[in-house]
Amino acid sequence: MRALFVLACLLPLVASAQRSRPFAQKGDVALVVAIPAVNILNLEPAFGGVGLRYRVADRYVLGGSAGFQTQDVSNEGRNSEDYAGLAVTGSLWLEHHIGRRAGSVSPLYGLGLTAQTSSFDATYVREETVCTGDGCTTLPVTYDLTNARTAVGAGALLGVELRLARQITLGAAYVVGLEVSSQRSESPREGGTVDAFESDGLRAGTGLTDLHLSIYF
Repeated sequence: MRALFVLACLLPLVASAQRSRPFAQKGDVALVVAIPAVNILNLEPAFGGVGLRYRVADRYVLGGSAGFQTQDVSNEGRNSEDYAGLAVTGSLWLEHHIGRRAGSVSPLYGLGLTAQTSSFDATYVREETVCTGDGCTTLPVTYDLTNARTAVGAGALLGVELRLARQITLGAAYVVGLEVSSQRSESPREGGTVDAFESDGLRAGTGLTDLHLSIYF
């Protein structure tokens, strides 16, 4: 009972000290790990990857990260496909934290930049019916396709960082941004010819970054 009484007396003091402790200070460094969340423009601080956040000043954070994503799909049957893809993303961002520097919640706004390169190879087998004067025959036809894409994006961030423990925080941001992209697709044909298609794109949109877990050390 005495131990419980002492603990009950100490808990408010510990909570008060946690609230009064500066959220982060100049020179603090954190390892950041992305937790996939809703995203539209891929303008997130980390794309399923890891990075670092450095407190260049009491209210300013500079971050960088790299991540990659792979996809491998194989479906067998009358119409089959084999698909293998890889995407690599690098990101830089700057946060300006506002409000009180002490507490468990730190609102922020800032800017983010991302660059991504992705590619995939796909093979599709489709049964097609070919008709001649002698009748119709169903034959499997194979289509090969390769695609390469690069994209650069920039956006404004509005978010929050929440302190979960003394050196652990969880953050996310709402993004309004632009993305410029370029891609090329190629499909070989019979006779050694290749069908090629190139396109450039520009789009604007909004989305949410991945959740990012930061561990300060």
